[in-house]
Amino acid sequence: MKIKFYQLTSVLIVAFSWKFLAAAEIAEEQLTPLELSYIEEKRFKEIPTEVHALLQSTGQNPINFDDEELLYRIHNDAYYAPMAISGNADVIQLNDGSHWSVHPYQREIIRHWVQTDIIFIKPKSSCFSNYAYVLQNRSTREIVEVNLIGAPQSMGSATRWIVNFEPQKKLIQLNDNTIWQINQDDYTFRKWHIGQLVLVGVNNHWRIAQFPHILINTALYGVPYSEAEFIGYPAY
Repeated sequence: MKIKFYQLTSVLIVAFSWKFLAAAEIAEEQLTPLELSYIEEKRFKEIPTEVHALLQSTGQNPINFDDEELLYRIHNDAYYAPMAISGNADVIQLNDGSHWSVHPYQREIIRHWVQTDIIFIKPKSSCFSNYAYVLQNRSTREIVEVNLIGAPQSMGSATRWIVNFEPQKKLIQLNDNTIWQINQDDYTFRKWHIGQLVLVGVNNHWRIAQFPHILINTALYGVPYSEAEFIGYPAY
């Protein structure tokens, strides 16, 4: 199956064809529905009371753009750019080659995004949403709900994968030599292995102080994220 994509530039749109990556090609490891439910319940309990109140009244999770004072904690690996969109804007491709399906009611939003925009991958914007993540455009101050349906390009210059890990301390090293501390309470880390592709995202604003990032292991069924903190580089 081929989908026509439109490459984004800062001044014009050019059409090209891209062989679409099926969602089935993402997952290698499998988490049970019960395990995924456990993860969801645990994260729901971590939401602050004031955010819970907003969720109950509006069904929406506030996506905070007034967080510039926290950006110094965000690693460069978490900065993405939009590279292409499908003809009907139902799929967007980021600069690492990953593909994301876009909420039907939000597809028009991405049509004017350009390659110079800064994109953060963040946890989903609503507890009631069927979409696991949001793409936050820091340049246009817009968000769209998305699901990951195509893994990053293997061995691409913007792609990150695991090259080393310490299971007891829950430390991983990525191919750019960055070292990350995974939340000690993380449930999925036991399924992580060397060579798996990882996306680096930005955590919800009420969790940034403790864990600024999320790491999305694309080899896991359901593509759950793990909270993480960048802690440095190897000492040689």
